[in-house]
Amino acid sequence: MDDNTRHLRIALLLSFLIMMFGTAGYMILMGWNFIDSLYMTIITVATVGFSEVHPLDTLGKIYTIVLILMGFGIFVYVAGTVVQFMIEGQIRTILGRKRLDRKINRLKNHYIICGYGRIVLSADMGASDGYCANASEANLMWW
Repeated sequence: MDDNTRHLRIALLLSFLIMMFGTAGYMILMGWNFIDSLYMTIITVATVGFSEVHPLDTLGKIYTIVLILMGFGIFVYVAGTVVQFMIEGQIRTILGRKRLDRKINRLKNHYIICGYGRIVLSADMGASDGYCANASEANLMWW
C-alpha cells in the first residue's frame, strides 16, 4: 500500500472516529439518545451550527468546543489528503490502472501507434528504419 492510500485510509478512519467520539460523548455526558447525539455531532463537526438539539450546560458547551476543534483539525487533514490523492492521480490507480497494466503485459506482437493527425509515423518491427509520410500521400502503410 502506497503512502497516499495509507493517508486516505487514516483520514477515513479519523472521520469515523470523530463521529463515534462525538456521539458517545453526548450520550454519556448529556444523557441524550443515539439519534440526538449523532445529529448534534454531525452539525457540530460539519460546522453547520443549525441549533442545539437540547440546551447545553457548561460541561456540554466545553465538550462541544473540544469537538469543534478536533473536528476542524480532522477536516483539514481529510481535505488535504483527498486533494493530494486526486492531484497525484491515485484515483486512477485504484479504479483500474493495475488492471490495465496487467492487460498490457499480456499483449504479444502488437503495435502501439501514438498520436493521430496529418503526419503518420510507421515502423516495421522487423526493420531498423521507418518512414514518415504525409497523410495526403497514397503510399501510407496501415497495420
